Amino acid sequence: MRQYLSEIQRIKSLMNINESLSDLVPKKSDKIFGSISPTWGGGPNSHASRHPDRSGKDWESNNAYDIMANNGTPIYSLTKGIVQKVNDRPPGLTAKSGKRIYGDSLTVRGIAGDPDAFYTHVTDIVVEEGDSIEKGQLLAFIVKGEMGIPDHVHIGVKTGDVKDLVDVDGKIKNVELDVIASLELDKEDEKIAPSILGGVVALSSAAIASLDIKRPESDLKGIASRMGITDDEINVDSVSNVMNKIILSSEGFGTDEAGIHSALKKLKSCNELEQLNKMFERKDIDGKKYKDVFDYINSEMNYGDDLFVQSIVKTLNEICPNSVTNKGIQIVKITQDGSFSTGIDKVSVNKLLSDLKSYGLSDKAAKGVAANAYGESGFNVKAKGDSGSYAQNSPRSITIDGKKYCSFGLWQYNVCGGMGVSFLKNYGVDVDDIDDSKKIKVLTDYNKQVEFMAKRIKQEQSRGEKSVETWIDWIVDNVERPSDRFGAKSKRQEFARNQGWT
Repeated sequence: MRQYLSEIQRIKSLMNINESLSDLVPKKSDKIFGSISPTWGGGPNSHASRHPDRSGKDWESNNAYDIMANNGTPIYSLTKGIVQKVNDRPPGLTAKSGKRIYGDSLTVRGIAGDPDAFYTHVTDIVVEEGDSIEKGQLLAFIVKGEMGIPDHVHIGVKTGDVKDLVDVDGKIKNVELDVIASLELDKEDEKIAPSILGGVVALSSAAIASLDIKRPESDLKGIASRMGITDDEINVDSVSNVMNKIILSSEGFGTDEAGIHSALKKLKSCNELEQLNKMFERKDIDGKKYKDVFDYINSEMNYGDDLFVQSIVKTLNEICPNSVTNKGIQIVKITQDGSFSTGIDKVSVNKLLSDLKSYGLSDKAAKGVAANAYGESGFNVKAKGDSGSYAQNSPRSITIDGKKYCSFGLWQYNVCGGMGVSFLKNYGVDVDDIDDSKKIKVLTDYNKQVEFMAKRIKQEQSRGEKSVETWIDWIVDNVERPSDRFGAKSKRQEFARNQGWT
């Protein structure tokens, strides 16, 4: 606890010195937010509908995207140019011609074929009027959103499209890598920066954990009641808040597409996503009937921007693997039939850790379990293995595309005589049932895989905590039991070291 309080104090001290934050990040990057992944909100179509300007002069508002990340995230230039204007604004939210204005802003006049670019909702601008700017150069940092508005930077371009300059993963196009190399931090600074910035982001996340919607509690309950939803039907700390945020966004109190995307990111599992879908199925909303939340977003939010769709599909599939896809500018739900035809799905390390902890595992236990998932499947949710003579001779093996397999999923649950038998039984499936599709549906279910493993580890966790290294070895010896235990442990321990867990 003392170390945690000390870290907070150190972060607070840094945040009181504007120059310190900029000293701790690279001065150049080939990604818009450096090492932080972007989340896309509304684009030109949605901005134009909120701030109509037939003259085309208000390109800063209309020809723009909202790109989200936590406050304190560095922002790098998408264009080459000269800083034309810097606006320092006082704290607080103001309204002008239907716009919500807060944070500082700057305009970069484009050169060498690049368009003029406008950035707002920022703070700690590190450039000055008249400065020459290279693509990928540090400009400023995202400021905290006001009145429940998600943290984001609004970027507009005078001609063309923002997506001509950066892709959905935040990669800035046509950055000179040799220039980046010459402006990188020295090695000692690189060791310090991630720790400090990580603390800033974590502190910011905690500070905005609530929705910060400035409306009476009775009003929020009224919105939920209108949909026939009561607190005892749902997880009030997650799903209901997401639903409220989405409804408020549609009524003009949130931040439109950015608000909806921010709300969906608060979901923690496939189960919560399905609960949200059921909310929309239950009752008409403003006289309209929707099949699910995706149908609602497609129908109500006139975004029409492919980067927003790609980004929101990516977010949802990280929460619930292989749940949705994009068809043009529409979000489409994928029907889960238990087959492998939709391809191989992988889960990120951070999501797996978060989900394991949500089932009650400690940080060390979750990291040990995650390291074992890496060793067993490389985080492949639909991995399948043990297809040799062992599977050929087992009556319990499952045939896929003419080949027999015994082991499945993140931790390779063995249905031919190992933990997979208990796994299937736990979810009401007979391992000796001749219908393989029933077994595959359970074996490839991400939430069931995580829930079952967490249940097993919690039994051991109740006997006392272990180090990450010890958890890894214990799982290999007592859960996985591979033939080459030494090799298995070495692979998992190396992964944990590379992650900085040991």
